[in-house]
Amino acid sequence: MVKFIEDKSEIEILAIGIGHDVSRYYKRAIKITDVNELGDVMISQLSSLFDKKAKLH
Repeated sequence: MVKFIEDKSEIEILAIGIGHDVSRYYKRAIKITDVNELGDVMISQLSSLFDKKAKLH
């Protein structure tokens, strides 16, 4: 299902593995070591996504 969504739709998926590398399952994946990093990483990735979308329009 993940591969289908990544390849055949406009939905963008980003996986964040906490202490686990999930890059073999997802094209866009980040590994963090501590759950306390999660908020900062999520904000950073969302900001990047919106910046990219704004530049396209």
